[in-house]
Amino acid sequence: MVSIKMEVNFGECNYKYVEFTGNPHPCDDGIGGYEFWGGKGYDSRPYISCDDTIDWNRNLYTDIENAIIEKYLEENEEEIDSKLCKE
Repeated sequence: MVSIKMEVNFGECNYKYVEFTGNPHPCDDGIGGYEFWGGKGYDSRPYISCDDTIDWNRNLYTDIENAIIEKYLEENEEEIDSKLCKE
């Protein structure tokens, strides 16, 4: 489990740091085994990702703040995932 702090804008110049956590795990973006014109092969593109495990401590924030953080995560998921996997 790794974590990073990101500054989130809650509106009206109200910025707070939110600690996002994630669990880096190996993934594969390849198509796997295939057969093409009688030839068989295997395509693999391995990478490390946290994208489906990114979370934060929701108990520290109100429901409205959690909704803002959720929207922030949706809009910045690639950046957060990249930063978590570098940790």
